Amino acid sequence: MREQTAIHLIQKRALRTAQPLHAFEDPDGVAVITPEKRRALLENPLGEADDEPVQILGTRGNRVGGRLDLIAGRLDVDGQPVRCLWASTLYVPPEFRQSLLGVTVLLKMQQLHNLLGVCGVSQMALPLYQKLKWRDFAMPRHILLRRSRSIVERYVKQRLLVLPVRLLADAALLAHRSLAGVVRALRAAGLRVEQVTRATPELDAALAKQRVGIASHRSAQYVNWLLENSFESDPRNRKALFYVRGRDGRLAAYFIAKSRFYETATHRGFKNLQLGSLQDFRVFEPGVVSPQTLIQLAIREISKWDADAIEICVPPDWTGVRLRRWGFVPVGALHLLVKCAGNERLTTAPDRDWTIRPADGDNFFS
Repeated sequence: MREQTAIHLIQKRALRTAQPLHAFEDPDGVAVITPEKRRALLENPLGEADDEPVQILGTRGNRVGGRLDLIAGRLDVDGQPVRCLWASTLYVPPEFRQSLLGVTVLLKMQQLHNLLGVCGVSQMALPLYQKLKWRDFAMPRHILLRRSRSIVERYVKQRLLVLPVRLLADAALLAHRSLAGVVRALRAAGLRVEQVTRATPELDAALAKQRVGIASHRSAQYVNWLLENSFESDPRNRKALFYVRGRDGRLAAYFIAKSRFYETATHRGFKNLQLGSLQDFRVFEPGVVSPQTLIQLAIREISKWDADAIEICVPPDWTGVRLRRWGFVPVGALHLLVKCAGNERLTTAPDRDWTIRPADGDNFFS
């Protein structure tokens, strides 16, 4: 007899108790939500009622065969708030991938809300979203290598050559960083970067002036939620908020950087990589801080964390940004996709009207 497939919703109120979220068999821990992620979902400032969904489970018989988490979110459309749901952690174990549970849980998500999003999807999941006609924003990813170990160990097969090749490569990288530092100092003349532990009302005042176009919601409260939460615990990871001020002391821009340790990074299999990345940013005074200048300032601050490499993903509203001349190498793209139903403004607006960032959805925590 064929096992029956079923879909189940887990509501936010279930996260508030110490009881299991479900009563199904789950020997591989497919549906497990870490304590850190549970806390983040409960503290999400954009969350509302306790009956809002936080997870969709697909089962075959009495066994969990698929999982998709949900995060309450918001877009600001020409200054007006529009609620949305972000998809997070779509996963179907290999033995269930012929059951169409991945498609089924996504179709269930599409029934829950008319505005959906996902950021940072895997190469395996991307075609699924595209086939379901989600709008795809590709943010070109660029990597600046600061230390060659991971690359050399991946491609140099003769072990006796690994160390000398590393020494030569690292010397060249150091020379490049020194030259880039001179350029960076010239670009940053007159600007002051300060690391702040928490976002302040000053940030809200600056954000309130940007009311044209479509933007992922940002506020001091939301930024602090990003800074104070995670989905897992690893002492090697870090993140920080930076204010950028012009000569007059006014807040001209802000950015959030993070550094994350990967035992295996990308499908190319680079081992034990500490990757720093520019995750979130807004420029309030374009005449004071250009996108290129903000990127250079972020490189300087992330470099202080001694990352092996630095990642920059260029969003669609930052047209004309060129990174190759600074030593960056293009490496694919970070995909943010949205599903809009019944909203002509969101459906027809050109990509450049969207202010989206790598920190959207759950990507900041992954």
